[in-house]
Amino acid sequence: MVIDGRTGDFLSSVELSPPEAAYLADGAPRAIGATLAGLAQMGLIEFRSDDKVIPLKPAPTHLEDPIQRSVVAFVAASEGPTSVPDIRRHAEPATAPVRDALRASGLLLDERALWTGGLAIASAGLAVFVGILLLVAANGGVTGNAVFCGLWVTAIPTLMVIGRRRRTKRGNAILNQLQEEHVALRESAEHAPALLSPTDLAQAVAIYGSGILEGGPLDHVGKALKRERGSCGACGGGCGACGGCSGCGGCA
Repeated sequence: MVIDGRTGDFLSSVELSPPEAAYLADGAPRAIGATLAGLAQMGLIEFRSDDKVIPLKPAPTHLEDPIQRSVVAFVAASEGPTSVPDIRRHAEPATAPVRDALRASGLLLDERALWTGGLAIASAGLAVFVGILLLVAANGGVTGNAVFCGLWVTAIPTLMVIGRRRRTKRGNAILNQLQEEHVALRESAEHAPALLSPTDLAQAVAIYGSGILEGGPLDHVGKALKRERGSCGACGGGCGACGGCSGCGGCA
């Protein structure tokens, strides 16, 4: 871990390793994704065209990062090609020290802050939902469709806001600074990744996400590292259904 900060000028004094920058930006999935990109650049693993990962050679004994060790061990022990989601599930526990270090440095919210803030946001969402129902009732009565639309309009944004609350104000400032200072690194990752060291490529993916690799020489890596959308992937049907109530104004 390379978190280091001096009082008075924390923006210029904090240094983050690729796993730390990645976890700060988007949690464990990106930390593992950045690690995978770095390991591929080291020639230890390879991304196949079917988005699976295979080992190329045994892991060197000098690997000190626990996420790297976890990923390499899992890929090497697998009987065949390994999927990125499977690697993420296996390696996620290895990201806990990174999370804890970021919390200790005041860059990520701790458990208590997450719970209290989440409850406050949920309470605000509930108040909005009740307000929508009162408004609909005043315009002709509450129906089942009105309740559904009210829940849709309030619950989804509320859950999204709660889910995205990870960083402190200081953490947001650090991430913004990293994104502003490493534009050249991003351009190299997009257009000439072969010129980058494994650490630099991992750092680019950590700060900007794997999407920067898509459309470039490492397009297959960028696409393989895309996060699964889960139930949101099927949101098209549900969203369309709610959209039919004309923003809930027609639900009464």
